[in-house]
Amino acid sequence: MATFRERDVFEYCEKMYTDLKKQDNGYYPHKHDKIVFDKAAEHFNICRDEVNKIYDSYTKLAAKVEMMKINRLPKAKRKAAMMRKMQDMVLHNKDLPFHKIEGEPSKELLPATDIIEEEFDDTISKIAQAGWTIPLTINVERLVELKDNSSTQEDIDNFFSTFYSDEELENLYEIIHDAINNPGQKKRFEECYVIFKQGLYSSCLTTLTTILEGYISTFGDDPNDVRIMRICHFHADEERNNGNMIKSLCWKSVYEYTKLLFEKSDFSQTEPDEANRHWLVHGRTSMVGDKINCIRLINALSTLSNLK
Repeated sequence: MATFRERDVFEYCEKMYTDLKKQDNGYYPHKHDKIVFDKAAEHFNICRDEVNKIYDSYTKLAAKVEMMKINRLPKAKRKAAMMRKMQDMVLHNKDLPFHKIEGEPSKELLPATDIIEEEFDDTISKIAQAGWTIPLTINVERLVELKDNSSTQEDIDNFFSTFYSDEELENLYEIIHDAINNPGQKKRFEECYVIFKQGLYSSCLTTLTTILEGYISTFGDDPNDVRIMRICHFHADEERNNGNMIKSLCWKSVYEYTKLLFEKSDFSQTEPDEANRHWLVHGRTSMVGDKINCIRLINALSTLSNLK
């Protein structure tokens, strides 16, 4: 199964399919599938079977989402919607002769990227507001499970606590470490992970916050601009406008998370319940860091590492 780390392969394929359909006035599987998978394999320097596996995982998720929507319809409308969907899929395939007899589909099939973005947009915002960005290494087909476990803060925290085993965290460490270019930040992350494994979570929490802030700033267009949320919001909008719906979702999750972490807070007032950058970095916090707070930051860094 494919992970969010591989979303760029899927989006590359989807864009190529869109271009080929416009060029040939329809979808011709015998021709288009080979072109798309061969070019994607060459572009990402992976084998054709790997491209096929990634594309299949994402399209299966989109198909599952569409079935869920149909199943939510009243029983009287469900069968008609299912029949209409099946007919459109058959007529969409220009290798088959049916479109010559029946004509064009009742409506164009939505790209899988659009289906996934529409279905999970609210969930992504909800989990980010609870302190979690899109997990980089989650199998995309588990997004439905994540959505089903996002009713409460406790449900969301429990999902991620189970998901992030020690082995999974080691995997994230390697991914993030390789992605950080600044040698000073890379060294701080190395040391930070050492104290994380030792259970020194309060010190780890403050250091990880500064690493995250520095990493997000590398995506900005002005070294003097310290408006972290502006950077995330800009990229979320830009990727969506460019048709990169899943990449846009990743940026949106980081944006919503930074709204929580970087929220302005008055030191004369009560400290926020959640970790807050201003209280941490300015040495005003009375919060005792715990493991889950640190994993949230490691998770956010991992999401960013796939967006560079």
